[in-house]
Amino acid sequence: MILSPDTVIPYLLDRGLITPRDIVQNRIQLRDLSRRNRNYALTFPDGSGYLLKQGVAQTGAHKLFHTVSYEGEVYSLLHSADCPINIRSHLVPFHGFDEKTGILCIELMPSFDQVRKQYFQNAQFPVEHSRQFAKTLAETHRLSPQDADKLHIKIAKSPAPSIFGYGCPDLDSFYKLSAASQQLLGIIQETESFTEHLNAMRADWREDSFIHSDVKFENWAISNPETQEIKLIDWETSGWGDRRWDLGSVIGDYLVFWVISMPLSGATPAEKAVQNTRFPLEVMQPAIREFWHTYSAATGWDEQKSAEQLISVMRFAALRLLQAAIELMQTANEMSGAAVTLFQVSYNIMQNPENATQTLLDMVDAELQ
Repeated sequence: MILSPDTVIPYLLDRGLITPRDIVQNRIQLRDLSRRNRNYALTFPDGSGYLLKQGVAQTGAHKLFHTVSYEGEVYSLLHSADCPINIRSHLVPFHGFDEKTGILCIELMPSFDQVRKQYFQNAQFPVEHSRQFAKTLAETHRLSPQDADKLHIKIAKSPAPSIFGYGCPDLDSFYKLSAASQQLLGIIQETESFTEHLNAMRADWREDSFIHSDVKFENWAISNPETQEIKLIDWETSGWGDRRWDLGSVIGDYLVFWVISMPLSGATPAEKAVQNTRFPLEVMQPAIREFWHTYSAATGWDEQKSAEQLISVMRFAALRLLQAAIELMQTANEMSGAAVTLFQVSYNIMQNPENATQTLLDMVDAELQ
C-alpha cells in the first residue's frame, strides 16, 4: 500500500485510530507534508492527531523502505517493555510500525511546537529545557553495543558527521556544493590546522553508545506548553556512535543562536555586533551549564571526568557550528557574514577548547579542575 490522500483515512480506520463518526462530523483535517518521504498529518480540532510516514523508493535500491523503516524499528524498540533503557517518556507516543507497508504512525499533540521556534520568538532559553535535554540524552546513551544481544532489532552504525569530509572531499561531493560552500571549503583546506583537527576527530570517532545523531533544536519538540514537556523526535539516523556528537550538537546549537543573531555587516565592527546580538551569551550560559551538570550527574561522572569530557565535547560543538555554516549556504552564491563568523568561532574553539569553555560558557576554573 502506498500512502496517499485516498489511503490515509482508510488505513487509520482499519486500525481503530479514527472512527466513521470523525469523518461524518468532519472532525479531521488531512495535510500532505511529504518531502523526502511520504508524510501525512491527520489532525482533530484540538490539534491532536497522527503523523504517518512512509519511505520512498530510491534508484537502484532493493527495498522500498529505508530510513523510515529503520526509524520505525527504533521506535518499536524504544517503546518496548524489554528495552534496556527507559526512554518512552522522552518520546512522542508511538502507534505502531507496519513492516508490510513500511508505515510508521506516531502521535501529534495539541500545541506541538519546535524548541527552535519558541527560542526565536521569546529570546529566552529556559534552564528546565536544557535539563530535559540532558536527561533524555543520558538515558539514550545508556544503551551500548554490549546490549546488542538483548535487542530484537539490529542497531545500525550511525554515520559519522559528513562535515568530517570537508578536510578532503571527493570531486563528486565538491561539485554538488553551492558556490558559497565551495568558498568555505577553500578556506578550510587553506587552514592546515583546521583540517588536522577534522582528520583527528574522524580518526577518534567512537561507536560506544546509542546516539540520536541529529540533535538540533528543530528536533526537540514541546509537547505541552503549560508543563514545557519536551520530546526528542526524528530517529532516522540514530545508531551506535559517538555520544560527544550528540552533546556537542546541543552546546553548539546554543552558540549558533548567538552568532546568527549578531547584526553582521561590513560596516559593523565585530565588537559592536557582539554587543548588539539579540541572543546574548549571558542569557544562554545558565542553560548550557545546567545541561552539562545534569548530564554529568546522570551519567555518574565525577568532577574530573566531567571536565575532561567537556573539553573533548567542545570540539564537537565546533563541528556543529561548521555544519550550521554549511546549512546556511546550501543555495547561496556568496558567503554571508554569519557563515564567516560561524567558521571563525568554530576554528577558535578547535584551536583552544579549554579557553572556549571558559570564555563562551563561563565555566570557571573550579568547575574544570
